[in-house]
Amino acid sequence: MLRDTPPLHTPGLDFALPLPIPGSAPPNNQLDDIFGSSPSSHAGGVALTHALTEPSDIPRLRSIHVTAGYRDGIASAKAAAVQAGFDEGFALGAVLGLRAGAVLGVLEGCVSAVSGGAKSELGSRGRVEACGDARELLGAARKALSVGSVMGRDWFDEDGIWTFAVEGEDVTFARVADAHPLVKRWTSVVEALAKRWHVDLDVLGEEEGDGEKATTADV
Repeated sequence: MLRDTPPLHTPGLDFALPLPIPGSAPPNNQLDDIFGSSPSSHAGGVALTHALTEPSDIPRLRSIHVTAGYRDGIASAKAAAVQAGFDEGFALGAVLGLRAGAVLGVLEGCVSAVSGGAKSELGSRGRVEACGDARELLGAARKALSVGSVMGRDWFDEDGIWTFAVEGEDVTFARVADAHPLVKRWTSVVEALAKRWHVDLDVLGEEEGDGEKATTADV
């Protein structure tokens, strides 16, 4: 009798099992209940592609650091150059100041001595003439040996380098100061005046030499 019984069939309940897609492995979800489900490979590919195409801040930060480093380098180089130029210029200016100060000091001393009636071989008339000459020389020397004249563009270029000739292989600030045309000229004037009035300049030279030891340096 069982053979004559037809198989059970319920209308409307026909279904088919899904067939696996060739070349794809079914996901292994045996451990999902323990560790949780993992994202599908498709979702991971989308995230990786997004990460690769997303603009990075690294180039921008690198550009910022390069610019900052460049500016710091320029600032440091400028500071070092300015300090070195100041040190060298100060030393040379000090020696030039000593030379100009010596010339003006001698002329001021001569004016003071002659106008004050100091004992000398000059007579009354000669003393008046000498006083007038000394005052005239002093006024001219003050104008010629001013800072603007001594350190002007006639003798130094825009970088602070002297444009006049300096003799000798071992060039020092003292030699540069002695070779300065204005200092050289007025030193000769004072020496001639001192010889005429019997003024001993060696004492002044010794005191000036002691002061130059701290300011004279090799170029």
